[in-house]
Amino acid sequence: MAAVHKLVLDDFLEDNFILLAIHSPLEPYRLAYELNKILHIQLKYHKQLDAYDLYEYEDEKSQILWNLINNKTINSLEEKQKPSTLFQQETNTIKYLVPEYKKTDYFIKISDSVIAVDNIISKIKAIPQIITTFAIATDTLKSKNNLIFY
Repeated sequence: MAAVHKLVLDDFLEDNFILLAIHSPLEPYRLAYELNKILHIQLKYHKQLDAYDLYEYEDEKSQILWNLINNKTINSLEEKQKPSTLFQQETNTIKYLVPEYKKTDYFIKISDSVIAVDNIISKIKAIPQIITTFAIATDTLKSKNNLIFY
């Protein structure tokens, strides 16, 4: 009888980070600008991940990686022409990066778990267009793997 070996990959995907949720009507580029101003960081547009705008800043001195990403994207889909209608209809579907937080507009992911979160949250709340911001416990987050950007 051959020995059976089982690999558990969950240990390799462990990524410790702070996750902040932001409710704001601002466009992503405008929010990045406001965050740069108030937090003294330099978020820059990095790339688009499946229609989500990703902004990134790597603080080489402190070895902290900051990511700003929107939670919602709107996909427009054309329905097939139905026999009972004369025209095609276009419908919009909303896709969420983290479906557990559908009311959240943006997430800030900070790769350091020892940073002063309360100080950062109070600074973000000082931005006039921010409705609210709060920290999310990542250990219970079901869609945690959606926040791995590499």
